[in-house]
Amino acid sequence: MNTYGGLLSFGHTGDSSGMSMVVEGALQTMGLAGDRQVADADIVLVHTYGGMMADHCTLIFGREP
Repeated sequence: MNTYGGLLSFGHTGDSSGMSMVVEGALQTMGLAGDRQVADADIVLVHTYGGMMADHCTLIFGREP
């Protein structure tokens, strides 16, 4: 589920494009995503890439209910 538009709808933020995805994942996990909040988002998976799609990173955020 893409809760904030990702790089297509949210826009590229230059070198920090991947960080915007990490921030959104953290906000969802903490329950602070406002009108984009997914109910009961106790586990969040974030996948991002950089370096002309040469570097990939997948993170899993979680919290105890």
